[in-house]
Amino acid sequence: MWQKILATVQRTLELLVIVSMAATTVVVLIGVFCRYILASSLPWTEELSRYLLVWIGFLAAPIAMRRGAHVGMQFIKLMLPERIRYWTSLMGSGMVLVFLGFVFVQGLNLLVGVAGQLSPAMSLPMTWAYAAIPTGCFFMALEVLGLLTFALRSVGDQTQEQRTDGRVLG
Repeated sequence: MWQKILATVQRTLELLVIVSMAATTVVVLIGVFCRYILASSLPWTEELSRYLLVWIGFLAAPIAMRRGAHVGMQFIKLMLPERIRYWTSLMGSGMVLVFLGFVFVQGLNLLVGVAGQLSPAMSLPMTWAYAAIPTGCFFMALEVLGLLTFALRSVGDQTQEQRTDGRVLG
């Protein structure tokens, strides 16, 4: 059941990233057209594209986490015996969870700090821009918990699939 929930979350995140990337492309093209063809720039296009790119980064990070696409030191893990590789992956995932928890809390603190501030060009609440930090950390933590749940259920199971970086597939 947990894996089905994570798969649904992933599909939703993928859709949001695709829509955000399309919107960013359109906004940037509008900005370029207005600036170079009409010789009159629109100030909101830069700001909106910047905020969309921040959201894309934080929403795409959990997708990359699930696919094992984040940078890692695979060559070291692959040199380790399989049993040690398994435990190092568990410890690494635990440390990632602690880090994500820290960043999540700091992101919430940042939201409190910018409450009431408006963006310069569009007058949007700055909390919308900075909310990407705890949101992305939350979804990444869900992915790490999914990996850990699967890994802990399959202790001793010799048939488990592994990613090239040694993390257990969900």
